Amino acid sequence: MKILFITENEISPNQGGVGRITHVLTQEIMARGDVSCSLAYVHKEPLLPLTHFDTKVQLAVGREVEMLLDLLNQQAFDMVISNLGSKAYIRLLLPAMYAATRNTSTRIIACYHVMPGYELVVTPLQTNRQYVGILEFTRSFLANLRLTKRIKKRLLRTKYRQLYQNADKVVVLSSKYIAPFADLAGVRPDSKLVAIPNMLSFPESIDEKLLLAKAKEVLIVSRLDESSKRLSRALQIWQLIHASGEFTEWTLRIVGDGPDLHYYQSLVEQWHLPNVVFEGVQKEVIPFYSKAAIFMMTSAHEGFGITLTEAQQMGVVPIAFKSYASLTDIIMDGKNGYVITDGDIQAYAYQLAHLMRHTDLRVSMAQHGLKDCQRFASKPITDKWFSLFQELMNHA
Repeated sequence: MKILFITENEISPNQGGVGRITHVLTQEIMARGDVSCSLAYVHKEPLLPLTHFDTKVQLAVGREVEMLLDLLNQQAFDMVISNLGSKAYIRLLLPAMYAATRNTSTRIIACYHVMPGYELVVTPLQTNRQYVGILEFTRSFLANLRLTKRIKKRLLRTKYRQLYQNADKVVVLSSKYIAPFADLAGVRPDSKLVAIPNMLSFPESIDEKLLLAKAKEVLIVSRLDESSKRLSRALQIWQLIHASGEFTEWTLRIVGDGPDLHYYQSLVEQWHLPNVVFEGVQKEVIPFYSKAAIFMMTSAHEGFGITLTEAQQMGVVPIAFKSYASLTDIIMDGKNGYVITDGDIQAYAYQLAHLMRHTDLRVSMAQHGLKDCQRFASKPITDKWFSLFQELMNHA
């Protein structure tokens, strides 16, 4: 079987999100033997170690459609898996390759790696006008209006319908996303929409014997982008945690970079927050997970939240706001982590402090997490992909 992956960026195992998931999926597929995986991408990754593919083709800007169609004509691919995310590339490439493959045995799978409707999620207005700036403040104010959201939802229909109409199957990350995707596309939920979750990022999990050796550290692994990740809320929670003076030995460690790094650093300084360490981008994140005891997520939305399963693999107990539907596919509240009502800062701080106080509870929840995250191990998830391939080939 020959599979072509199409992405906007070259793939590296050290990328987050789509990059890391594409890496682990391709390696698992090729490990099963007699499968060739190729990559067509637009933007080259010059800095990170790159994922192995049997062949790679960079699509020149301005000639993407021409080069992609040439590639499809030259090689008889059984499957084309699109990991395109931007509206511009979905509109440019998907219809062209779908039309070009209709009289062939090639089948198109469009993957949607984010929460359907994430575009409608608006982070509440920042109170720091100096940080926001008048243009961003005005844009945020308008985005919060109900009429604006209704108009935006109508405008989004083109994007979701193009994904639906120009693929043989559309893969979303949770069964809870099928109905919202169909609603945004203006179609009825049907067999074209399939749910396959992300598989575990790391090849191995931490040894359970090491759970008692965890440091008094709370970890965040995230892009530093307030509009989607809302780390200002994590810092508010940390402010509440340390107001009691009870947790002076604990550290909040933040791994990642992004446009709002300086904003978060200014909040730490302004609020006099103790024991907050910004680590920047790291080539290897496993050492940070291995050391930490608790993981924080405060995102406004996620597609799946692979950092949560990464945390569970490494025995780190996750806490997250219930801001997206697939969260409860991963965290079973009170068993392997905590799910907090979205926006309830006080409840989040209470559960975090409770975990920080009780080592036995942390170890017990970490043990459950180690077992529960195996639902997303490479074998069962890869099996789902091969079942999908077989179904498509049977109806080619």
